[in-house]
Amino acid sequence: MIYEANGLHSLSEQELRCKELAELLIEAERLSDQEQDKVAYIMQDSVYDEMEPGDLAVVNRFLKELGSTQQLEDE
Repeated sequence: MIYEANGLHSLSEQELRCKELAELLIEAERLSDQEQDKVAYIMQDSVYDEMEPGDLAVVNRFLKELGSTQQLEDE
């Protein structure tokens, strides 16, 4: 892969899913800031529904890497 040739590694299936979930959470936060709270809540709820055991730390890592200040906590 081109990533490996440049010293980068491709993301695992879990990492890809968690990155997508983190991006959805960032979008939900943006929508909430724009007073679109119902849509933001639905998006956040769907993220929690899609999370699998072991995803929390990976989602939080991507939130941080993507510049978000939010972090998820165990419920």
